[in-house]
Amino acid sequence: MKCADADGRRPTRVPLGYLAARVTTKGGHTETRFYGSPKSWMSAFAPPGKLVRRINRMDSNGNVTGSLYQRG
Repeated sequence: MKCADADGRRPTRVPLGYLAARVTTKGGHTETRFYGSPKSWMSAFAPPGKLVRRINRMDSNGNVTGSLYQRG
């Protein structure tokens, strides 16, 4: 019971894609703490992601001499 109560107040295993809110009142102030991944609600406001495909290597003159990293 003691472990379940502690995990309910401060969850350690929140499922991916879920944000758990715990509201407490201390000294007349309402305090809300969120547990879980912020991506669960922020992804709707974020721009689409981009991946690096290639990083070019340049010499001292600024000429491309080959790729330093290339994702295949």
